[in-house]
Amino acid sequence: MNTPQTLCAHFAFHPVGQGLFASGTLFPGGKYCLPSKRNFSWVYDCGTASSQKFIDRELQRLSLLTNSIDLLTISHFDADHISGIARLLKKCSVKNLLLPYAPLWQRLLIAFGSGIAITSSEFGFFLNPVSYLRSLNRDDENLGRIILVPGSMGNSRPPESEGRNLSPDSQWEILIDTVHDGSESSGWTDWEKEQFPGDSTFERMVSGSSIRVNDLWEFVPYNDIVLTPPPTPNGDFQNAVEVCREQLLDPGVSLEDLQDNLDELKKLYDEEFGDSGEERNDISLYLYAGPIARKLSIGTSVSGTFPEPFCFFAPFEYHCGVCDDGNACTQSNKKNDGKVGVDIFGNDCYCLDSCRGILYTGDGNLSDKNKLDRLTQYLLLPRSRKILCLQVMHHGSEKSWHQGVARKLDPYISAFCSEPNDNRYRHPDPKVWSAFRHRGRRQINSDSGLLICMRYE
Repeated sequence: MNTPQTLCAHFAFHPVGQGLFASGTLFPGGKYCLPSKRNFSWVYDCGTASSQKFIDRELQRLSLLTNSIDLLTISHFDADHISGIARLLKKCSVKNLLLPYAPLWQRLLIAFGSGIAITSSEFGFFLNPVSYLRSLNRDDENLGRIILVPGSMGNSRPPESEGRNLSPDSQWEILIDTVHDGSESSGWTDWEKEQFPGDSTFERMVSGSSIRVNDLWEFVPYNDIVLTPPPTPNGDFQNAVEVCREQLLDPGVSLEDLQDNLDELKKLYDEEFGDSGEERNDISLYLYAGPIARKLSIGTSVSGTFPEPFCFFAPFEYHCGVCDDGNACTQSNKKNDGKVGVDIFGNDCYCLDSCRGILYTGDGNLSDKNKLDRLTQYLLLPRSRKILCLQVMHHGSEKSWHQGVARKLDPYISAFCSEPNDNRYRHPDPKVWSAFRHRGRRQINSDSGLLICMRYE
């Protein structure tokens, strides 16, 4: 039987304004690199601080392509990254959902610091994200496994895997190393087991492991535990949360008692932090996605409004102005703001001498060299030096960046997901935008998205 040597992937950044909604599709392919019914699909974040009509528009487009998401990752709990999650779960089934692990007192710090109203349904996500997500699909049962990603620290790092080819009749198989029984051998401490009392439907990803798809593709989540909110200055807030933990997480507690406890915690929060709490949110689950053991990647990127359905707007032929002889382009061949040529439709074309993946960062904080080094050391050099596309951290905020980021990660494409005309945020910062001027920077806003179509051989 002839085994195909080509693997295709589409990476999409949806135009939703000040927020982030990214999706991807993996499929076997040949010269034309068109998706088929044998797709593996993923989504990274789904939210916006702009009009929710942009999320509705992009969810409708996504539903034309698939009604099943194999992997959904939520980077953190800010509204501009999760406002569309409930609607996504109503339109599509989700087989595996990744969340960054954070204890209850840290989640409440984020909720209060972000100004989430105690009486809002959204606050339930911070109290008990597992139960909240389950409640969204109590009837439809659209949500499969919920997997918490612990802090990525110590010497446990995901090793590189050996790849293989995809046979024509094989099905997509996803392998995630998890523990879920709460036993001592699983690594849960007593207080961790109490995070979601009465709910045994969640699992914890094994530290230092990756998610593998048919040994062809890998997802590597990274949760920088050093950046999670530190204990409060005098410990009063953290201790107060522990005292009323059972009532806060008890599904049978009266609304009056729950409200009283939260009001007291909010009062204590205001006394300890005042208006400074918002800056305490550095939790963000990074996600690297890329091929395993492929030698060459070629493809194009398309900026603008996606056709319907956007996935089928793929280059059918590749023409690279630098390497017409078919040889791979090298780093020194880059020109025209990061690209090496154009395809027959005039889209930016890339023909790379190594296989490259994508790095999603959410609102990750890489504001100094130590933070960046922890990330690259965890990913290991072969991954961190093979970044085709970087979703620039925190919409291009200067507070989450330093001068060495663009140079060290050196992406071919840099995606800025923000609304430059929104004066509330002023993202991206001009200094950050300028730092990526030679690395294929692209602005994704409410009108213009980005579609990257790649073929790996």
